[in-house]
Amino acid sequence: MNLNHRPPGVEAAQYAIAKALTGDDPVATEAFCRARGWDAATRVAKAAVSETTTGEFAAASAALTSGFIASLRQISVIGRLAPRRAPLNVRTLVGDGTVAGKVLNESEPSPAIEGSYSAVTLTPRRAQATVVVTREVIERGGALAEESLNAELLRALARAEDYGFLDPTNAGSVSFGAPTITSTGSALAAVDADLRSALQAAYDREISLERGAWVMHPQTCTYLAALRGSGGAPAYPNVAARGGTLLGLPVVTSTAIVRRGSPSERYVALVDPDEILFASDGAVTFERAADAAIEMSDTPSGGTASLRSLWQNQLLALRAQRWVAWHSVRPGGVVVIDAVSY
Repeated sequence: MNLNHRPPGVEAAQYAIAKALTGDDPVATEAFCRARGWDAATRVAKAAVSETTTGEFAAASAALTSGFIASLRQISVIGRLAPRRAPLNVRTLVGDGTVAGKVLNESEPSPAIEGSYSAVTLTPRRAQATVVVTREVIERGGALAEESLNAELLRALARAEDYGFLDPTNAGSVSFGAPTITSTGSALAAVDADLRSALQAAYDREISLERGAWVMHPQTCTYLAALRGSGGAPAYPNVAARGGTLLGLPVVTSTAIVRRGSPSERYVALVDPDEILFASDGAVTFERAADAAIEMSDTPSGGTASLRSLWQNQLLALRAQRWVAWHSVRPGGVVVIDAVSY
């Protein structure tokens, strides 16, 4: 066992801790990072105070956050599905999928291109997650505090992106307005019917599902793994609580596969990543608050009655955020099985 192993991305947490304890003073942040021996964080802090070019600062920041973003890809639905990449804020042509080529004899003329195109611009949206910690733990917690904060920020940001990306009630998600099948029940015959209907909805729209995947809640996976057919054999033997395969397609799990604000209302999404465009600026930024009053809720109401003073309670709030965008190319690239009771 390698006891010196550090999780990828912890350098970003170190920088967040330094900013949390030194405020918005980049000179103090650099000195703090240097004293702790945090080389990557020191380079970014130094770039913020010295006469470096924008490119040098961007390179230092990218090096600091590359491990964090790589870890984020491993746990987020977007990262595991790996949709088609596209640039942010640039007009991009997308086709309707009917363009076809032809094998020609030597003297045959080339056919005209069929199909239609439309221009889309992936306008960035802010994915952010805020974690509240005690001042004591980041002042005296050492390496364990760094790793814990890194894990909390990763989980919170991944969950925020998963909600925004797939929640059918979110007008900006890829499943908003997608073909939807209402679940017919939790018995084996009903589950089979739901799955077949979802696949047929994609095939009816000429979606190949060559890289298709099911996205579902771990509780749904657990139910399917425990479901028994005739004779007591597992109905879906390749499904487990953490994923697996279902009807030959991979299963991606996320606890965010519920309707926002309604944790009991689960759904299943059938997604073809080739029909999704995804864009990001490739960066993560970190901010801190020590004197604010915040509402400790993931569905804030904006009222003052539930505000909590960070200063009075010796707390710090750390926020990670990045700019992302996505676009569903064709109807059927995402199909939703709604109101599942399994």
